[in-house]
Amino acid sequence: MLHELPDLSRLLNSAPARSNNGSCNLITLVRLRDEVRQSMLAGRAGSGRARQARADAFCSLMERAMKLVSSAFDDGAAIPRRFTCDGENLSPPLQWSGAPAGTLSFVLLCDDPDAPAGTWHHWAAYDIPPAVTELAVDAEQNAKLRQAVNDFRKVGYGGPCPPHGHGPHHYHFRLLALSTDQLRAKANASCRDIEREARKYAIAEAILVGWYER
Repeated sequence: MLHELPDLSRLLNSAPARSNNGSCNLITLVRLRDEVRQSMLAGRAGSGRARQARADAFCSLMERAMKLVSSAFDDGAAIPRRFTCDGENLSPPLQWSGAPAGTLSFVLLCDDPDAPAGTWHHWAAYDIPPAVTELAVDAEQNAKLRQAVNDFRKVGYGGPCPPHGHGPHHYHFRLLALSTDQLRAKANASCRDIEREARKYAIAEAILVGWYER
């Protein structure tokens, strides 16, 4: 039944359960959903061989999708203390690959959906040139990196700092590939402002999730 098709936002937010290296391209998920819907409408679920062929094709597309990784922690693993408020509060090293053709810039976001009062925005770096494929440790100190005001009310990165005894919080590092080279960002734009503007031009997204608790 059509109502049983998976929700795309839920799939994107469940990246750790899907991959050790990142998430699949948003466009790929849309195409897969549409293919499944068309098959179901036509009443042709297909043989086991046909379903396997579709699964193989999807896996192939996922392998070519944009990926975001860190040399400091694996997807779904704990974030080292040095990148949190309990340590040196440094932004972690991040590397990416597989950006689609037409990418003119990147935006890097970090948020915590487990925060007690709702999603807490830790970082937004934007107008990253398309030739860049990584950010080094403590990249927020790079004066050339454009950054927004986070929910700690500071420009740049604010590391994981969950309430004591609140259990593990999951920190979503999101890389958006954009079809524009520059966002129309106001002075002192917040992370929310940057994400809202970036979503207008997003052509691909990769997600890396790490956790931390106190």
